[in-house]
Amino acid sequence: IFVATLVGLALVPITINMLGKLQYGVFELILSLILIDMFLEFGIGSTLVKYVPEYKHNKEKLKSFVWSYYYIKLILTFIGFFIVCFIGFNFNTIFNVANIDNLEDVKVAVYLFGLGLFISSTATTLDNYLKGYVYFGLTNIVRVFSLVLFFITIYIYYTQSVTYNIVDIAFIWFILKPLFLLILLILSLKRVDLQFILKPVKFEYNIVYRTLKYMFGMTYIVMIAQLYNRLPKIIIGIVLNPIYVAYWGIMEKIKEPLLQLNNSLIRPLIPILSDRENFNKLDKKKILLINRFQYLFISFLGIMTISHIKLFISLWLGNGYDDVINIIKIILIAFLFPNAGVFLMMYYAEGKTKINTIFVTSNTIVSLTLGTILLLVTKDINIFAWSFSIILIVMSFINIFRYTKYFKISNINFIKDSILPPFMMVIIFFIINCFISQYFSFNLFGLVSSIFISVFIYILLFFIFMKSEDKQLLLKIRKKRLD
Repeated sequence: IFVATLVGLALVPITINMLGKLQYGVFELILSLILIDMFLEFGIGSTLVKYVPEYKHNKEKLKSFVWSYYYIKLILTFIGFFIVCFIGFNFNTIFNVANIDNLEDVKVAVYLFGLGLFISSTATTLDNYLKGYVYFGLTNIVRVFSLVLFFITIYIYYTQSVTYNIVDIAFIWFILKPLFLLILLILSLKRVDLQFILKPVKFEYNIVYRTLKYMFGMTYIVMIAQLYNRLPKIIIGIVLNPIYVAYWGIMEKIKEPLLQLNNSLIRPLIPILSDRENFNKLDKKKILLINRFQYLFISFLGIMTISHIKLFISLWLGNGYDDVINIIKIILIAFLFPNAGVFLMMYYAEGKTKINTIFVTSNTIVSLTLGTILLLVTKDINIFAWSFSIILIVMSFINIFRYTKYFKISNINFIKDSILPPFMMVIIFFIINCFISQYFSFNLFGLVSSIFISVFIYILLFFIFMKSEDKQLLLKIRKKRLD
């Protein structure tokens, strides 16, 4: 997460300097076309990870299983390639790019994106194959190294060239980047003696048929999630100037690591609570405590970002990004309210997905529909962002009370113990932090000083507002570390 965040943040000013805001927006629009590949994923990656352990004791069956799904993925990639090429050919009629001069170069960049899908599909298949052997650490290291190689290549091009072409950048981004990953994955297979999978075998329908039910079950969740995450930029690209696509893309670069940090905090609950003995030991008091801590963590990240984003953007990108600052603040407002993250992990630990499927579907349909209507009427990206933020807050509360009912937790107790104490603290911290952050100078020292004081205030408020058992727990953790 740390390396991906650093590389992602570093690439934004470099790419904007090479292309300009307008062309960068077009480039973000091309990047958003990954929705097509993700939409055609059909849960194949999850199916590979789940069933490789089942077949790994029989090399021939394992090869038939992996290659059969790879052939399916290859067919889907061909379909995606032709869709991408069609979009590239009609780029100027689909999107609002009237101000773009080098439209032919943009179309070539789109075609390169389509070609890159074949490389990335192969790399993803090998990545999921290794994960099926529980080599998650190895695949993460490989991804980090490929990301670093990609960044070095982009940086060399940036420092050595005087003029920049979107085609060259697209080649590095869409061809070389997945190629680095593919080569490193092949080398990794040899390192762990799993390279036998590289020898092709024929397609086996029977071996695929018995796993189709699981694949189609995952397909729906993957499609809905990708629509929610990727479609907003495409909608903005159709309705507004590509510059606003750039602004939305910059917002995503800020929000994504916060979500990943939150997920890294609560996702371990799935394997822990999948052990029924652990689940049975998790009484309602502990559930409320975990919810409080998770809410305090994600709200802290949100408030720190909202209150320091103006200073951070000025140091990161310079002036002229007021719309980006406003969009980030609006989207992160949802972080100030509790969500059902812990309940969701508990529900997944029971092997169920129904409630979350309903939630994700409702949130996606309402957010995209209402947001698109408001964007068409107002042509205001801030209104578009507000629609996403408000709907997410409303849906989060609906989801929370669905889960409290499912787990037979009193709503009154949940509000009293798991929402009100941290919420009061969050609001006070938000007001104090926004007030004091404006008094620091617009330089790196001012940013670091403001963050340091904000953390101190947050710790102080924690010991004033939070329950005694929360304080004792933190002190106990600290004592164990010291011991």
